[in-house]
Amino acid sequence: MRKLALYLSTLLLSGAAYFYSIDFHTIWWLMWLAPIPLLIYVKQVNWRLAASAAFLVGASTILSGVIGYWSSSIPWTSNLVPCLVSGLQFTIVFSITRLWQQRHSTWATIFIFPILFSLSEWLFSFTSLGTYQTIAYNQILFLPVAQIAAIGGYVAITFTLSLFASTVSYAVCSYQISLKQSLIGLTTGLGIVALVLLFGIMRLQQPTNQASLKIGLANKTYTIPYTLNSHNAVAIVESYFPLFDRLVDQGAKILVIPEEAFLVNKTNQGEVIKVLGDYARSKHVKLIVGVRQKLSKTYNTAWLFSSQGTLMAQYRKRHFVPVVEAGITAGKKLVMFPYNHYKFAIAICRDLDYRHPAASYGRLGANLLIAPAWDFSVD
Repeated sequence: MRKLALYLSTLLLSGAAYFYSIDFHTIWWLMWLAPIPLLIYVKQVNWRLAASAAFLVGASTILSGVIGYWSSSIPWTSNLVPCLVSGLQFTIVFSITRLWQQRHSTWATIFIFPILFSLSEWLFSFTSLGTYQTIAYNQILFLPVAQIAAIGGYVAITFTLSLFASTVSYAVCSYQISLKQSLIGLTTGLGIVALVLLFGIMRLQQPTNQASLKIGLANKTYTIPYTLNSHNAVAIVESYFPLFDRLVDQGAKILVIPEEAFLVNKTNQGEVIKVLGDYARSKHVKLIVGVRQKLSKTYNTAWLFSSQGTLMAQYRKRHFVPVVEAGITAGKKLVMFPYNHYKFAIAICRDLDYRHPAASYGRLGANLLIAPAWDFSVD
């Protein structure tokens, strides 16, 4: 009974912490604590119990997305593969960590877990999953640690979070065996984390001479059948105008709406472009408008309108949600535009889960990446 209680309590503590810190419940500080119960548990039990607990906790990291999308138009089944992959990732990482720390008792073993976890996320970034499963995303709500991405990318954030958890769990498990090793590990691990946070705080304090710019985001929620009926395109566009007017009154110079906010084809595309162009010109604002184009091929596109009302460019999405976006053709071109001494770039939703186009934009000196997404009202 004691073994079962320990097993279940580990699943509950680590599983709940991951669940509420990923996807729809971004409580950023829980991510720092989430691995600790599982790291402590796997050191105390046989490999079968350790592996099964790691798999279930890993799968729970995707459970938030499964439940969050349950009532949306995006099928929860699209998260099944990531759920299994995450479970396998945790099983391998925690099992190797357990084995290594059982064979090596020195304080330096605090680094094995963050190295393995960061490495696994980096390797996944080259697969069809991209960075979808990284634990680093929600740290955008904790800016001091997010700044380390300027040096090492999202992997550096993952390493920092994992090092904190590894350090605490090592100290808890080893202090009775060797207080000296425990203190060295604790001082080293927390010292590195402190340096990362100090770097972030100092970076955030750096003054900037660039002028501020207001960008407005607007969303209208319609059913998918209504949205993807080309006969409704003009009505949907015009329904955004009152929201646009409010944003313009607040000083917004660039207005953005979600991806695939409506559908156009060869018949109505010209009319919709004219309606949007007229509005942009009348209010002297730039528009970034998500649209599904059903032409000779189908595209998930973001239109960019100038403040003079002309269609300046169109960016087409490169990476798609499996099943949900079957049949959509990937784009190839990057879209950047200057405004008030800034360089803006455009991507769409799932594109941000992959190294490109973000890395390409970075090399071109983009200051801000604007990414319309489909699930504004859910995610």
